[in-house]
Amino acid sequence: MNFCKSCGAGIPDQVHKIFAPLQNDKEATLQAGIDFAVAQCRELLDSGAPGLHFYALNKFHPVSDILNQVRR
Repeated sequence: MNFCKSCGAGIPDQVHKIFAPLQNDKEATLQAGIDFAVAQCRELLDSGAPGLHFYALNKFHPVSDILNQVRR
């Protein structure tokens, strides 16, 4: 949320609803983020997106998990 505030980006209510209850659980937050990203990637690809681009911010592990699940 701090990152979004610093660049003026908004956060959809759907995202708040998913992550607010998990704010004190790092593992659950990570898994929810991966699950959300997988669903979003599948929706984009199913809607005709020609590909995906990830900004990993030096955190390859979650991106690797996302890609592995999207490829299934």
